Amino acid sequence: MTNKELAEAYIGFRYGSTGEMELLVNAMSQIENDETVSPGHLAWIILLVENPRDGQVFIKNMDDWMQIIDEEMEKMGLDPDNG
Repeated sequence: MTNKELAEAYIGFRYGSTGEMELLVNAMSQIENDETVSPGHLAWIILLVENPRDGQVFIKNMDDWMQIIDEEMEKMGLDPDNG
C-alpha cells in the first residue's frame, strides 16, 4: 500500500465513520494530485481541514507548525517524510 492509499484510507475512516463528509471531501481534494503523501503532509492537511478559520495563521507560520508536527511524529518513532 502506498502512502497515498494509506492517507485516503485514513481520511475515509476518520471522517466517513463520523459522517463529516465536508471534511472528507476537503481532505481528499488536498491529496488528489499528490502521489507521495507523507505522514507529515497528511498531518498538515488534517490541521488545515479541521481548523478552517485559523488556516491563514497556520499558513503564515507554516515552518513552525511543520517543525512541531515533525518533532511530535519523531517522538512516536515515525519518520514524518516516509512513514
